[in-house]
Amino acid sequence: MISLDEAATALGVARQTVLHKVRRGELAVVHVNRGRRKGLRIQVHREQPGLFDTPC
Repeated sequence: MISLDEAATALGVARQTVLHKVRRGELAVVHVNRGRRKGLRIQVHREQPGLFDTPC
């Protein structure tokens, strides 16, 4: 499980695109609370192609 920014970097897409994938159910997500901070942790499969990856 990684943060939203890390997920965007790993997938090679924008943060908003990651949130759209979460909303569509393509990515698993959990809500986390650490003190006053709230956020998302996203499960990303590294084998998913990024935006500019070309299939072999």
